[in-house]
Amino acid sequence: MTSKLTKILAMALALVMVVAVFASCAKDPVIGDDTTAAGTNPDDGPKGYVDDGKTYSYRMGPSDLPESWNVQTYQSNTSTYVLDYSSDALYTFEYNDNYDGYKIVPSMAADYPVDVTKDYVGKFGIAEGEENKAYKIALKTNLKFDYGEVLNAKSFVDSMKLLLNPEAANFRADNVYASGNLKIYGSEEYVKQGSTTMEDCTGGAGVGSGKYTGWNFGDTGAEIPADLADNVFFDLLNCYVNKGWAGQSTAEDVAALFSKYTGIAAEDLLAMDGKSLSEIRADEAMMANLQVLLYDFWCTDPEEPWGFFCYKNVWEAYDFANVGFFALDDNTLVIVLKNAMEDNFYLRYELCTSFFLVYAPLYEQLITKDNGVYANTYGTSVDTYVGFGPYKLTSYTEGAEIVLERNLNWHGYTPEEYVEGTYMTDRVTYKKVADNATRLEMFLKCEIDSYGLQTEDMEDYIGSEYTYFDDSESTWYLALNPQEAKLTETAAAATPLTAGNTVIKTPLCIEEFRSALSYSLDRQSFNKTLSPTSGVAKALLSNMIIADPETGMSYRSLDVAKDAILNFWGLADKWGEGKEYATRDDAIDSITGYDPEGAKVLFDKAYDKAVELGYITEAMIADGKWEVQIIIGRPSEGNYYTKGYEFLSACWTEAVKGTKFEGHLTFVQSQVLGSTSFGTYLREGNIDLLFGVGYGGSMFDPYSMMDCFTGSLQYDPFTDKKTVMLDIALEGKTLRASLYDWVSECLQGNKITATVVGADGNATSETVEISAGTSDPSERRTTILAAAETKVMTLANIFPIQTDASASLRCMRVNYKTEDYILGMGRGGVEWYTYSMTDDEFVNYAKGQENGVLNYK
Repeated sequence: MTSKLTKILAMALALVMVVAVFASCAKDPVIGDDTTAAGTNPDDGPKGYVDDGKTYSYRMGPSDLPESWNVQTYQSNTSTYVLDYSSDALYTFEYNDNYDGYKIVPSMAADYPVDVTKDYVGKFGIAEGEENKAYKIALKTNLKFDYGEVLNAKSFVDSMKLLLNPEAANFRADNVYASGNLKIYGSEEYVKQGSTTMEDCTGGAGVGSGKYTGWNFGDTGAEIPADLADNVFFDLLNCYVNKGWAGQSTAEDVAALFSKYTGIAAEDLLAMDGKSLSEIRADEAMMANLQVLLYDFWCTDPEEPWGFFCYKNVWEAYDFANVGFFALDDNTLVIVLKNAMEDNFYLRYELCTSFFLVYAPLYEQLITKDNGVYANTYGTSVDTYVGFGPYKLTSYTEGAEIVLERNLNWHGYTPEEYVEGTYMTDRVTYKKVADNATRLEMFLKCEIDSYGLQTEDMEDYIGSEYTYFDDSESTWYLALNPQEAKLTETAAAATPLTAGNTVIKTPLCIEEFRSALSYSLDRQSFNKTLSPTSGVAKALLSNMIIADPETGMSYRSLDVAKDAILNFWGLADKWGEGKEYATRDDAIDSITGYDPEGAKVLFDKAYDKAVELGYITEAMIADGKWEVQIIIGRPSEGNYYTKGYEFLSACWTEAVKGTKFEGHLTFVQSQVLGSTSFGTYLREGNIDLLFGVGYGGSMFDPYSMMDCFTGSLQYDPFTDKKTVMLDIALEGKTLRASLYDWVSECLQGNKITATVVGADGNATSETVEISAGTSDPSERRTTILAAAETKVMTLANIFPIQTDASASLRCMRVNYKTEDYILGMGRGGVEWYTYSMTDDEFVNYAKGQENGVLNYK
């Protein structure tokens, strides 16, 4: 299990989603006789899986297929088409004994983790008396890779070393040191060794930060030794953040602000930015300006000037032996954590992972370094991949088909472990099907075994006894990533849709413009057109997100989470006795996200700002020959993105009528970007907007999921979350820290230094160290989570649009283990699916129907 998966919304993906609806009406039995898993006999002793010579395949037809599925580098959900079935984990979710709930049970592990912290006192940063930092995990002794070679503790360790290879820059490496609650001791030091990062001189979460705070700066900084002065650099933006201010996100903006207060020209301040202290001391004018900044404007304490500086942190060589991940013996793995985690749900949830296990000998053979550039082709074909799950990859045709077949070397098929009634499926196949009409035809002719209903299918199948309505932890967004420099660059290279026009894109930098795009979108009509089972999304995190896994309490049921929605939509003071809405829920129910008249006001405000900022010039206004051209990304083929583009372009063209942008808004749909790289196109600014994109995989851990919006998976990295300040009222004080620190550090269990904010809204000199990890109070965690959720939405880069609700047809020959959706298990998935007909029997059955088509109506 992975803690985060990047997902795109193509309705075909509903074919492979295992999360489903809360409950459904009981269904009639599938056609044919009831059956149990192949090769089992309840009257005999345990035999393990026995092949009965029959073939049962679960066949799917998604709109896109992966090009790679390297577990250490993948970014797209399509990669999980292979990984979900060919991989395993130390622990896994399973039905409880009554099949009405879930439990976490050992899979590759032989037992639950054992706290051995006391055995490593004096090592890995462990002090006397500490607990819950080192865990021993016994592995099963019958683990194998899919072709039969022994898989043991060394396999895990070798894979971890490859994941953290400093040369590789593996996308998933930060999952073990930055993202989530479980952080492996020494992993960050190992992966970053040899690199240089800029660190805050005054302290914070970074390794080595605070090392300069013991030096008294004095009037001129003259007493600072040369070797230190050479290594510290003036940083306007860092200074602004340390001051506890909020609102500016670029050095240019900060320079303009500081210029107003100090009288120093903004260009002179920018000339200092990035200069070392040694360089500034050598320049009389710069040093004079620094003294004005420090003592007329900034400081009361001789150590405070360090707030203006960052230092170059050169990560030293680090031995992998100092990383807290090692084999005690062939079948025992020891994991040492940076931050303590009690052995509760969250630890075991984080251990539902293989720790990015690969077959190291093959992985190493596939590494290339052409001209010093590291590359690896692991997981791009059958020959370049080795799995270790219940199924193994046996056929892959790029862009066409994937076949996985039963892996008899998997430990779960042995007499000691095999559970009667499970894994009846012999083969899992994916065949790429570009359009929905063809996919439905194939389903009705028994050529595939699942189908996600589309808008045009609802009239025929919404009342079918085979229709299941599904929901998930995901929310689908409208995402933008504006940056003035990049938008200027891409506009210069763009071709106008109207000959003679000047193309501009920089109005996308204006918050009012982006907000107007959101408010002018009729989400209900959008859903009716594209996904009629989806609801209007009103926040980043869905109703399926669980705040307390011990009780199953949802995050959205909490008052603080409801207030996050109301604060964003401007309804915080509209509910209560005598007000417009009686309760929070009534106010939330009223939200549609659609305000066309308000959007027009925002468009006009954005226009005026664009003129003021020079984005729209007097010459452009005079001749009228200009257009704001917006490139809308198309992640994959299929009707969803085609119809969605048509809807949005028509919607926004209509929305600006009667505003100053009327006739000046144009749209271009990109080429198919691919399910692996669509996010990269937006993150690098090569397209302007994506829709139908989101995140999934952390239903039980919204605190880690929130890191998607500030960490490596964020869609809008041009907005530096380290410079976006957020005030949160916590435990009697209002605390200020960056959005990044609150989410990617504090909520992940790291201590941050927050500034106490006074009653006047200004930062004080008081600071507080605070963390909000799994061992910290739950109210603190949910308060921070809700405040961060609202803040991300107010940045106006990511707008919630749709809930991830879908409807699909259950194949007539497939039985689910539970008709009702069970939290953590769905309806059982391929592990628990049973079949009333073999593949051949099902095909023959179809031939006997009218025109060879089954009737699901």
